[in-house]
Amino acid sequence: MVLPETVPTKINRQETPLTSQLEKKVTAYASVGAAKSILTCAVTASAAGIAVLALVPAAAARIIYTPAHESLVGLTLDLNHDGKGDIQFHQNDTATTSVGMESIWVGPTSSSVQRLNKVVATPTHAVALRAGSRIGPNRQFETNGVIYGDVIYRNPPHTVWFGQWGNGGKGLKDRYLGIKFTINGQFHYGWARISVSVNGDQSKSLLSGYAYETVPNKSIIAGETKGPNSSEEQGTLGQLARGSARRP
Repeated sequence: MVLPETVPTKINRQETPLTSQLEKKVTAYASVGAAKSILTCAVTASAAGIAVLALVPAAAARIIYTPAHESLVGLTLDLNHDGKGDIQFHQNDTATTSVGMESIWVGPTSSSVQRLNKVVATPTHAVALRAGSRIGPNRQFETNGVIYGDVIYRNPPHTVWFGQWGNGGKGLKDRYLGIKFTINGQFHYGWARISVSVNGDQSKSLLSGYAYETVPNKSIIAGETKGPNSSEEQGTLGQLARGSARRP
């Protein structure tokens, strides 16, 4: 079907000059319209940008915490529950007719991989960290360290304590052992919460919980049991979209 041609009708338009007052109103209206259009575009773009930024996930830091209530004597600690011991505690006892010595040592297990594992320590003694201490690459780690030790002189009876955990025979409550260990060839950081109680020449050491950071080479704070590790969280696009808090 062919439509008949339509002959355009010529319309004669006569230009009529605007009055000055009307011209001002038209100009003002056009300006407001343009401004609204620009503002709408800006808001739309900004909202779209924030929506995109909000989709960016925060850092995947995660702390795995395990409560416990176990004696340290003869204990092998598997921080990430993969069936492989990471750190072990062993007791050394020696005695003569006049002197007795008892000590608890901590160090890596005998596995070739686990031998890389270490604890926060001086060259001879494991450090008793306080809650809130950072455990990470900047710490001094040693392969072995003394949790506590004591020497008993029997004649006359006298006890000498060495190491931070013995605390001169007073013991310590809820201090933290910093740990560096490997998972699939990468270093991770963790902590074990330990208390040492002393009664005369008798001592008792107790593990009450432990945790580790799942992100390789990322520090953990002694006592933290939940992730993400906000104390060391890096700025992300998601944070920028929400507005990051500032510290003084």
